[in-house]
Amino acid sequence: MTDSLIIFVLVLIAGSVLTLTVQGIKEAKAKAQLIENELLRYATDQVLELAEIIVGSINQTIVDPLKNSPELNFDEEAQKEAFNGAKTAIKKNLNDKSKEILSKTHDDLDSYLTDVVEAEVRKQKK
Repeated sequence: MTDSLIIFVLVLIAGSVLTLTVQGIKEAKAKAQLIENELLRYATDQVLELAEIIVGSINQTIVDPLKNSPELNFDEEAQKEAFNGAKTAIKKNLNDKSKEILSKTHDDLDSYLTDVVEAEVRKQKK
């Protein structure tokens, strides 16, 4: 009878330990995911903030003067130059950790930056 009781208690303890272990693993995975999401949010916020500042700066210093000048044209070549200048400036100012995080999330960082710059240009045109 005591042997059965001891076995029952050991099985109960083993089940409790297993349950606690599984719960601990789930919590650790949730914390890791939260950290990863926070890093991704930080990197994305950094890109969006840089895009807003840089596109605004390029609009003010390059685009607006070209559009308002009777001698100079804001032709397709000038548009490409301004656009590529914005992407280059964002890449230059983006920290390495953000580049790494965004590269893991987006298959092509360059395409992602193209989308970000296009969206910001559209937003600032309004």
